[in-house]
Amino acid sequence: MRSFPATTDDPSGSTRSGSTRRSVQAWAGDDRTWLVAAFAMNLLLGWSGYEASSLAWLNPLLFVGAFAVRHLDVRRGPRRWRLGGCGGALATIAIGWVVGMIVELTIAAGGDGYGGMHRDTGPSFVLAQGYYIPMALFTWAAVRRYGLDTRRAFFFAGAMAWWEALTVGLAAIISPFFVLAPALIAYYFSTYALCGMAGTLVVDPAGLARPAPVAISTRRLVVHGVIAGAAAWAVFMGWAVVSSRAFGFSL
Repeated sequence: MRSFPATTDDPSGSTRSGSTRRSVQAWAGDDRTWLVAAFAMNLLLGWSGYEASSLAWLNPLLFVGAFAVRHLDVRRGPRRWRLGGCGGALATIAIGWVVGMIVELTIAAGGDGYGGMHRDTGPSFVLAQGYYIPMALFTWAAVRRYGLDTRRAFFFAGAMAWWEALTVGLAAIISPFFVLAPALIAYYFSTYALCGMAGTLVVDPAGLARPAPVAISTRRLVVHGVIAGAAAWAVFMGWAVVSSRAFGFSL
């Protein structure tokens, strides 16, 4: 009888590999992982740099607050303010806007004052309206159309950070500190996410959804988030031109 060479396949090794892959996917798909990484990166960055304002310490508090809510969701189930219709839409968008304004308060683009959109505080906050309001509006629209829960709304809104990922993220990858690139990307991703979906941490997203939500995969959802981010940038650029002329400041 002809003999065959012994195989080197290790079923147990394959099982371990599959288990590790599933574990990594589970961690990556958990918004709490991103919030923890963002918080850690925030601590490493500190809040005394050139573009940090005197209120930069508010930034890590946003991550801590969001993580606390999401951790309680997992432990005891989501508990939100049940509000639908126009009231729910307005509350959700307004909360996202407030978080965006807090983020702007932590930045000082000119090294003094507040705001990251302009070297002067007043124009910076005028310009900021052209980006943060569309972000919150697009996220609410996605929650309504696709019936997103808080976790999926986080990934939709976070995908709007594609510009930061292509600029700051790629620069970090090719820098000597490339090992910190994943945490830096998580920092920007989570910041954008909170500015868009913070309202779902307070208002029950189930009450915001339309009667027959459209099913969507996570991959397509992220792509739609990238498109929404591009649309928000387009609105921002148009608003920048209009507001600078209306309020008389230079860009």
